[in-house]
Amino acid sequence: MKKPSDFQKGEVYRMSPGYYVKTPYYVIINDVGEDFIETDIPLEHSLKIRFKTPTWEYQIPRMTYIGNDTKSRNLIYNQKNLYDND
Repeated sequence: MKKPSDFQKGEVYRMSPGYYVKTPYYVIINDVGEDFIETDIPLEHSLKIRFKTPTWEYQIPRMTYIGNDTKSRNLIYNQKNLYDND
C-alpha cells in the first residue's frame, strides 16, 4: 500500500465510489506530510488522511492517479457538485 511519501502536492486522483458518494470524482493533493496527505475538492471538501489508520486503508485503494498537469487539474474544477441530490 502507498505511503504519504508516494504522493506529491498538485497530483490529481480519481476516486472510486464509496459509502457516501455513488459516482466517481476527482481530488487534488493539497498537502503531504510525514504521516498524512490532504486531499481537496476546491469549494467543496478537504480531507486529511493519516497513514496507518482505517481512513487511510479505506481511501487510498480507491484512488487512481490521473496526472499533475493543467489538463488533469481542470478535472477538479469541471466536476458536478458531489453533494447535489439532482
